[in-house]
Amino acid sequence: MNKRSGVTALLLGLMLLLTTEARAAELNMVTPVFPVRDCSYWREGCDTKHFDDLRNVVIESELPATWLIHYDVLVDNYLMKELTNLPDNQEIGLFLEVTRRWAEEARVKFDWEEEHWSAADKLFSSGYTLEERRKLVDEAFNKFREKFGEYPKAYGCWYVDGYTMEYIREKYGAEVVLGLADQYSTDGYQTWGQYINQPYYVSKKSAIEPAKHEEDNSGVVKILWAPREPTLSFGDSVEFSNFSLQVNDYNRGKGLPHDYFVRLLNDLTINVKGSVSQVVIGLEVGEVNEVFLAELSRQLETLKEMEGEDFKVVTMSDFNRFYREKTSESATLLVSSQPSKTYESYWYMSPDYRLGLFVEDNQVILKDYRYYHQNLWRDNDQVRRDGRHNLSRLVPALVDEVALGNQIVLGKSDGFEIQEIEDGYVIRFEDKTIKLKKEEPVFEGFKPGEIPEKITDETNPEERGCFGLAGGYKEPYSCVKEWIVRATQLIPDIRYSSIEGEKFLGLKVDEEHLVGVRWPNIKTGKFYFEFPILENFLSIKKKLTPDFEWFGKQEYEVSKYKGEVIDKQAEYGQDNLRRIDREDKVFENGYYIVVEQ
Repeated sequence: MNKRSGVTALLLGLMLLLTTEARAAELNMVTPVFPVRDCSYWREGCDTKHFDDLRNVVIESELPATWLIHYDVLVDNYLMKELTNLPDNQEIGLFLEVTRRWAEEARVKFDWEEEHWSAADKLFSSGYTLEERRKLVDEAFNKFREKFGEYPKAYGCWYVDGYTMEYIREKYGAEVVLGLADQYSTDGYQTWGQYINQPYYVSKKSAIEPAKHEEDNSGVVKILWAPREPTLSFGDSVEFSNFSLQVNDYNRGKGLPHDYFVRLLNDLTINVKGSVSQVVIGLEVGEVNEVFLAELSRQLETLKEMEGEDFKVVTMSDFNRFYREKTSESATLLVSSQPSKTYESYWYMSPDYRLGLFVEDNQVILKDYRYYHQNLWRDNDQVRRDGRHNLSRLVPALVDEVALGNQIVLGKSDGFEIQEIEDGYVIRFEDKTIKLKKEEPVFEGFKPGEIPEKITDETNPEERGCFGLAGGYKEPYSCVKEWIVRATQLIPDIRYSSIEGEKFLGLKVDEEHLVGVRWPNIKTGKFYFEFPILENFLSIKKKLTPDFEWFGKQEYEVSKYKGEVIDKQAEYGQDNLRRIDREDKVFENGYYIVVEQ
């Protein structure tokens, strides 16, 4: 890790392009995306000039782009007027960050008095019950149709859970979603273990894993926001993740020039080995001072210069169409970057696994090696709300230098070369060979036990008592617990509260009405309470519904390890997310870490 300061210093003078004997991607695409929040969230202040300036830069480029808008923007007269007057090659979709206005219009309680507005359990759909998610989606998509005359074809958020993605696809037909590229802790959001910067069909089992096969395919294609420099971004903090394609990251945050963007754009598109490559560029409205818009303009000029038969600039929905025409499964890809003569990385990704190989100071080092679909369980958040203030989603790894500190030095890089073979790629160095095949790599010339072996678990969670694919109530007596919870749902929703000296007791009949009695100023009948007042009444039904411990995918994974299990719950913020980390951990998944006893 400590060598990276030297790498950064060399970056400006060493913009070298990787050359290998493997072929480049057949089709390369770039999708400009511009999230538009309500102006009260704009970093540079609530001045419409920030939207106007960015809009003008994009329109002057004449390139297609997608604008993902907050629910709150749908009721902003100025922004709506400007958005509806965009040229035909500009696409408008939804940006599904939950706001107080959106939640309350959907009749979903929003805890605006607790935590920061950007805490994960407020901001993302995974922080809400399944019923609440459906209400939120229905409200947003129908409001969008009311304003634009049709449902959006594209949507996004830094994280959208698998249940919500499938609900949107099935009910509203939107098949492409924007999510965060890999980052370990930035902004209190961890999404770690995905395809490196590249799109994939989302698995039915996990919102951050590629579909394994047709039966596992959710039918949703995910593209990734803020694609990173593969070599320099491999670290645990914002200092690493800021090596991205975003103007606010590399230009404002790192002071890096346009040449950095050009090199990284090439590495993530035309230098990718495989059938198709794609990256997202973009900028959140109001995120940067107008002085940095000049760099965005240069980005768009570069894209215009690169446009051609095998390099396209497309909207999200057009990318979705091209991708599906090109491949029916997540593409198998090899991505690489070389920020200096002595520091480079190679990332192989298939629907089965991801492997990150670094060449550093004449050594070949395995720094990342993880399998997808390690078991048949589905993400906990497909059935349960995640009340953690930080987002933690991580594909467990056999080798992960960032998460586990267990990189493996494989040998000297003498004679290092990579070539394409019939069923993948072969890497040679010293007297050793690594064959990168779709289902798993083959390591030749290594000692027994030197490379961790693949762990396969075909245990079906539905074979446990009253369990579904996403788990069930923790044993023993899981079925009894399930029946008790179901029985409590039959209890009438009786509510009670005292307001300004008057007491109310009655049956909640909808989100704003109670049928019952008021005293001491006696009155019976139907009482109206503006939403969300009734949500704050004491609910006998909720009081009687037990909160049994859940045993899902995350709990199942840690149950195989001996040691102390630590929940990654923490106060919101990237520093708090990193503070719970432990050097002696032997395992990490989305919700927990396990440390040695």
